[in-house]
Amino acid sequence: VTGVDISEKMLAMARKRPEIRYIQGSMEEIEFNSNEFDLLVS
Repeated sequence: VTGVDISEKMLAMARKRPEIRYIQGSMEEIEFNSNEFDLLVS
């Protein structure tokens, strides 16, 4: 599971769940590998 948010404040709250990988940034600007995700929820 990967969580992405542009807000560091929101990520700080989310990091209470350490089993999830968190990335700060805009989904439009972050580069991911092809087929890296099976499902996307916005």
